[in-house]
This record gives sequence, structure tokens and C-alpha cells, in this order.
Amino acid sequence: MNSEFITFRTFHDDESLTFFKKFLENQDIPFIVENHSQRFDPSFAYNSFNKEYSVKIAAENFEKIYSLEEKDVEMQLENIPKDYYLLDYSIEDLQKITSARDEWNAFDYLLAKRLLKEKNAFSEEITDDKKLKNRVENLKNVSGIKTIWLILFYIIAFFGGFFAIFIGYYIKVAKKNLPNGETISKFTKRDVLHGNILFFAGIFFLVFWIVRGYYFFPFLHFKY
Repeated sequence: MNSEFITFRTFHDDESLTFFKKFLENQDIPFIVENHSQRFDPSFAYNSFNKEYSVKIAAENFEKIYSLEEKDVEMQLENIPKDYYLLDYSIEDLQKITSARDEWNAFDYLLAKRLLKEKNAFSEEITDDKKLKNRVENLKNVSGIKTIWLILFYIIAFFGGFFAIFIGYYIKVAKKNLPNGETISKFTKRDVLHGNILFFAGIFFLVFWIVRGYYFFPFLHFKY
């Protein structure tokens, strides 16, 4: 059995994180919390630099947690505040929630299902397993880095930029965790290949320009 801990859910506030941690502790489910204050994306998708917590859990516990969460919130659904924000959501918005179970807490997910049933807009034929499978397949379709950025990265690498080494390494190792516990590369195979080339090219040209500067520009030598 694979006991590797991978990201199960991401939080952007302390209150939600604390609540989920207590839930896991009560169920005796091991977990790890990582605090990410910033995140850099070399694809330049303009992600915000918000505070972010990721809760990591063993992949084999994913379905167990989903099931326990649903049982835990079933009673809460009987006492929904009249001004709860999901009550104003359209059918389309509610369907987006039920199709992205991993992005929502159990309460909102189950409430969205109930509201869709009340509006006769919920299909029993499409099971949670089917939705999860479709969700996983969609997330596997990663978008490639634009050619213009790759050209820029290679130019930076040629001039000995340490930045290119960092970019290349990130593209090589960046992973994305899927709702089913599977881990895949965040980038396409083509991008990963370019990441490897950028990484080693950056190192090569960095050393090249340092050595060249040492021999051809004596005034740059350090004097003690």
C-alpha cells in the first residue's frame, strides 16, 4: 500500500484549516500541513501570491475522508441559514460545484447536490465516481508553456542567468496532485524536456561566462 502523503486539500484561511485538522484528528487519520506563503509559476499564469496551506494525506485515505465528511455534515444540512450564499447560486454554478468535489468542502458539495435535486437539475445517472473520473481526465490536460516564453528562457540561459537554472528545475520537478490521489507532472512532456535542457544549459553558460570573465578580464580578479 502506498503511504506517500500528497496534497488532499488547500486552504487560504486559518479557521477552515483548524476545523479540518480537528476533523482528521478525531478520525485518527495521519496528515501533514505545509504553509506556502508564495508560489511561483514559470508559465506566467499570473497566480496571486496569497497565503496558502496544503493538507497532505495518504492517497489510500482519500475516499475514506470523503465518505466520513459526508456523514459528518448530513445533519447540518437540516439547519441551513436563510442567507447562506449557495442558496443564490444558479443551476450552472451548482453543477460546477458538484463536478469539482475536490475544490469544495463537504457541506457545500452536499448542499449543492440537494439544491440541484430540488430544482430537478441533478442527474442520478452521473455518479460521483463518474464525475471524479471526468474531473481527473480534465485535470490531466495540462496547457503548455508558450513558445515566446521558452525563447526568452533560452536567451536568459545563454547569458548565464541563474534564473534559467531555477526555471528549468521547476519545470522538471513540478507535480500536480489529482483528486484520486494520482500525481502527474504539471507540464507537458515537451515542456519537461525543455526544462531539462534549460537547467543544464543555464549551469553550462553560467560557468562559461564566469571562466571567460576570469581569464579575459583580469581587473575582475579578487585581490586579498
